[in-house]
Amino acid sequence: MNKMLISLFLVFTLSGCDSDLYNELFRNPYQVEIADKVELGADWKEFSPDPALEIINQTQWITLEFEDVITWDFKMDGFESDGLLDKDGNPVQIDIKVLTQDGTTYYMSETALAGFIAFGTDGEKLPRGSSVSKVYIKSDKVIANVKIGWLCITGK
Repeated sequence: MNKMLISLFLVFTLSGCDSDLYNELFRNPYQVEIADKVELGADWKEFSPDPALEIINQTQWITLEFEDVITWDFKMDGFESDGLLDKDGNPVQIDIKVLTQDGTTYYMSETALAGFIAFGTDGEKLPRGSSVSKVYIKSDKVIANVKIGWLCITGK
């Protein structure tokens, strides 16, 4: 009887959670596609996600996926990254900044390379409970067919 009551309590509790609370409880990533098949270049490209990107978890990244992402790499000097390299070993400077709805601008830098390149804040985290209303991206080299995303996860 007690096991059944506990099970029912858990079912009702979890079914009453909104998606943000569920995300927090189970550490699921919150992912949003911002744009697909974008060409980046020297001029800032502005993206206005609708709805705004929610900052609901502890760690946030802007993600970029390229057709040939597996050939990109970070040039490492010890544990510090010296920057992003393209498939030919040439340095590439990608600049990203986000604007929260309260008007604060945060600059992002490359932090990870997986099936995508992730750009996060250096040291400070974006304020949870806020939203990103605009994303700006530029590159010193033309990069075609870029998929831009938002990834927000809960760390330990």
